[in-house]
Amino acid sequence: MIYSTYKIILICFFSVYFSIPLLGQNYGKASLIPSESDSLQFELSEVLFEGNNSFSSSELIELLSSRPNSKSFSHYILRRFRKEFSKIKATPQLALIALDSGLKARQDEIKFIEETKIEQDMISLKEFYNINGFHDAFISYFFKSDPLKRLNFLIVKIKEGKRFQLKPIKYIGLDSIPNELSIEIARIIDNDKFEFLNENSILSQISSILDVLKDNGFYYARLYSTPSVSKDTVNYQDSLTIRFVTGKRQKIAAINLIDSTRGQNPISYNTHFDQLFFKKGDWYSRRNVKLSEENLRLFGVFDVVQIDTSSIFNKITDSTLSMIVFCQYRKLQSWNLGFFANTTKIDKQDHYGIELEYMHKNLGGKVQMINPFIRADVEKPLEIGKGLDAAGFTGQAGFKFGQPLIKNLNGMRIGGYANPLISYKPFDNYLRVWGLYLPLQLTASFQPFNFINNVNLDLSLSREEPEHFYQSQDSALSKVTSLDDKAKVKQNYEIYRVLNTFVNSKKSPFITSAIMGLTLISDHRDNLNSPKKGYYFSLNLEVTPFHSLFPSLYMVNSRISGISKYFRTIFTFSDNQNIFENSVLAFKFKIGYLTKSDSTYIPQERQLFAGGSNSVRAWGPRELRYTKLPINDGFSYQFARDFVGSSKLIETSVELRQKFNRPDYLNGAYADLVSMAGFEEFIDIGNTFGWYADKETQVKSLDYITKLAIAGGVGLRLDLGFLTVRFDFAWPIYDPVSKPQFLWQRENEFKTIHFQLGIGNAF
Repeated sequence: MIYSTYKIILICFFSVYFSIPLLGQNYGKASLIPSESDSLQFELSEVLFEGNNSFSSSELIELLSSRPNSKSFSHYILRRFRKEFSKIKATPQLALIALDSGLKARQDEIKFIEETKIEQDMISLKEFYNINGFHDAFISYFFKSDPLKRLNFLIVKIKEGKRFQLKPIKYIGLDSIPNELSIEIARIIDNDKFEFLNENSILSQISSILDVLKDNGFYYARLYSTPSVSKDTVNYQDSLTIRFVTGKRQKIAAINLIDSTRGQNPISYNTHFDQLFFKKGDWYSRRNVKLSEENLRLFGVFDVVQIDTSSIFNKITDSTLSMIVFCQYRKLQSWNLGFFANTTKIDKQDHYGIELEYMHKNLGGKVQMINPFIRADVEKPLEIGKGLDAAGFTGQAGFKFGQPLIKNLNGMRIGGYANPLISYKPFDNYLRVWGLYLPLQLTASFQPFNFINNVNLDLSLSREEPEHFYQSQDSALSKVTSLDDKAKVKQNYEIYRVLNTFVNSKKSPFITSAIMGLTLISDHRDNLNSPKKGYYFSLNLEVTPFHSLFPSLYMVNSRISGISKYFRTIFTFSDNQNIFENSVLAFKFKIGYLTKSDSTYIPQERQLFAGGSNSVRAWGPRELRYTKLPINDGFSYQFARDFVGSSKLIETSVELRQKFNRPDYLNGAYADLVSMAGFEEFIDIGNTFGWYADKETQVKSLDYITKLAIAGGVGLRLDLGFLTVRFDFAWPIYDPVSKPQFLWQRENEFKTIHFQLGIGNAF
């Protein structure tokens, strides 16, 4: 807010102080190409700049209200169809109406030439050059057209002239501040030496100086008046004087709490104050007030958190302030029964199901969260004729307990969670596995400006036990006839045979897996649900500590170490760039590596899989891997495909996400629905290697490139604000394990289309 206010002040001052020469004009509108949608108007296809040696065209165009067309690809397709179909007399009128409706929905993508707007834009450009030291700049414009391509161009011609040099800036009003603050402000000034007037840089410096003052007790600090600029036209020099008013330094004399509980169980008094970055007797700090508000919001129990000065309970003097902390509670207890959808954080696997849960967010007045639940979920949609196992069914019951904020250490927020649960999972028509799990997590969240802003430390203890293993294996063997198929069934079941032998050993161990994980996260996206810019980076490491780190302890007591012996790492990077209005270009790269000892058991969810709505989308969840084994619908292959993972994973994707403009011809909910919708085009590349069900295929170094599957497709998306739902359609452009391998070589390529229902962005 302060930055914007001073920007307006500077622009107003410079525009009045410096005279603006008349702008050269040459409309030439007679030669422009009329619009196909409105023959009385002219579309603006592109804005071109000439003579802008000091500023880029992309920087200057942001100053203009006259923008060129932003037609989407679908707009051009619809326009082309409308033009061609209108020439055919047999075209049904209903088809033309449908095309017209589609074009009308994209009407906002067309930008027409408006003379008054362009004239104002030229004044804005002149002001911009003025406040950046080019006081003699001359701006003119004219139009040009390309009749063959039916394009209209606005040409902005700029004669910059000589740039005035800026003398050292005079700062007035900072003489009475403490020495340590003077040193800090002097450091800012020394770092920002200006050769010329530069609006953004000067505003940024003013903002930095005010931040130092307001974060160190000078609550009333402000600019005294508009910065004073004078110019020397003989020597081509500018002089700038900036006056500050600091006011008297303020201490916090009192802190009062107002809780609007709205009938909810209140948080204890001390819990509130433990999250504040200031206390009674401290110098006022605007930064600490904002950090305190953010801390309280992170509890997840307040709808509104506001911290401000007030004289309601205590007087405000010339040197002291009274602070009020206002918190308005949201509903803290709830029962829910319904459908749910979520995505796992590390492997990005979608889950859908039904759940009954109770949620309490403030147990005991210390913001402890408890969440008992019972749920049934699947990893992919149910298919007719196939059982729950084919959909990756799991039944679970348990509860989650958490303390979101255990301690605040100089801005590092530490929290802890436990999620004990029991699960039941059918792997095929015969094999069933019961599981008892105790995941423990310690989280550390840092300030958003840090490169690493989240660190998670996990310890997962589990006991898994196959139900009637040998009877299940015998039943599976009875479904196949050849010796080769029987051998493959035994190979697929081997990992569960190892588990079964371990849990039924004489030592009677309770724990089958003890896994420690460390996750580093660098999340700098502007929006977690629908980012337009920013990047995300995560590095996940998992190890079985008692085997890898403490082998002597394992030798002493394997009952607490389990049978799992492996190391896994997954690296993920994604980036988002807002390339056009309502258009985002996103990129992802992901690589995983898993190494294990022989004759060991690795839980299925720890193995590496590819395919699904957040992976290579032309394959179903867990269905993609590189193998030379023959692909078939037999029992042995289907089991191995769905439930046996791989040791290496490579994925990369490029996706263009586009959102529809809000239509002017619709009102209310219908217009809102259209503005939430959009579409996407994507290319996915990836595969898994080292399939544990395949002992025959040897992976060569070049295979990690040449055997990567390629998928391409389009999708519809609905951004609900808190959640994005995707309906993606993908084709396997290149399938390294099928014949023929390429899409265009297949007889009916449309049969290979794969539909994916996705929750959230693919990455």
